[in-house]
Amino acid sequence: MRATFGPFIVDSQTRELAEGLQVLHLSPKAFDLLLLLLERRPAVVQKGEIASRIWPGVTVSETSMGGLVKEIRRALRDDPARPAFIRTAHSVGYAFVGS
Repeated sequence: MRATFGPFIVDSQTRELAEGLQVLHLSPKAFDLLLLLLERRPAVVQKGEIASRIWPGVTVSETSMGGLVKEIRRALRDDPARPAFIRTAHSVGYAFVGS
């Protein structure tokens, strides 16, 4: 999958997130979460589904999931108070809202 939103390009085959010619760093799990949110946009992906897809067979805390979302937001310079890309559905999950 290759997706473009704002100034960003995500390529699942090369596993790169880029802004123009600059490749931005995301940890492997944060990259996987970004791909999941992009695949399911604009739907909210529930926390349970995120946990089972990103950490299969492992019990994970919401803090770990929130840490990945924070990492993605930092890379995209996305403000959680006024999200342009990642929206929090409180107590439910997250959704990709970028165009």
